[in-house]
Amino acid sequence: MKTCTKGAVAILCLGLTAPAAQANTITFEFGAEGDGELIFGTESQAYRDTIDDIELTVRGFEVDTPSVFNFNTPGANTDGEGFDREPVTRDTSGHNQGLGINSDGDQYNSQVEGNDGGSDDIEYLWFDFDSDVIDDLQLKLVEIVFNNTDSEDDFGLANRTNVLLVDQPLAPSSGSSTAFDFTSFNFIDDYFAVFADSGTAGNGENWKVRSITVMQVPEPATLGLLGLGLLGVAGLHRRRR
Repeated sequence: MKTCTKGAVAILCLGLTAPAAQANTITFEFGAEGDGELIFGTESQAYRDTIDDIELTVRGFEVDTPSVFNFNTPGANTDGEGFDREPVTRDTSGHNQGLGINSDGDQYNSQVEGNDGGSDDIEYLWFDFDSDVIDDLQLKLVEIVFNNTDSEDDFGLANRTNVLLVDQPLAPSSGSSTAFDFTSFNFIDDYFAVFADSGTAGNGENWKVRSITVMQVPEPATLGLLGLGLLGVAGLHRRRR
């Protein structure tokens, strides 16, 4: 409806058009197609990109004792041991493009690793979303595309307060790339951490993240307008009968 001449109908226009605009998905690409860039210094290197007023900052971390790691207390394990900041790397060449973590000095072939070679360490990428123009930003996680995966690789997922998934297999669907669909889980937040599940000693996880897709969740006020709009439809229908 292009014109709104009555109060009830005006509410209808606002209520029905605003949520549709917010339902679009946004994909942050980390390979050659991505427009973001590495930021900060070598020791704390991160990745940043902005799409449709949503800014994403990706940081890398390593924790030495995942069996006692406490995601409910950001910055520390349950035994008081802090986790280490690790520089994020970005590979834009070849078939294994994406973000990894440079914990061993290999800038170009770095991956997100867990229990590699029998150690108990795990690494994870922290995806932190923010916006200067959107209040109370909430995003639904739709998809993550992993690169350089094989049938022995797993991953886990957390938000600021809880571990959401563990032991999720990454058997590649095409080549060495795996697209994992999260839509059925209905995970909504402004922060997600994807980590290499430590697995069995000597059988470590290692992969990169090629892209992440999210969907903005309508604000409660917008949902209220939608409800008022539907009431406007009902009232208009009654007047015409």
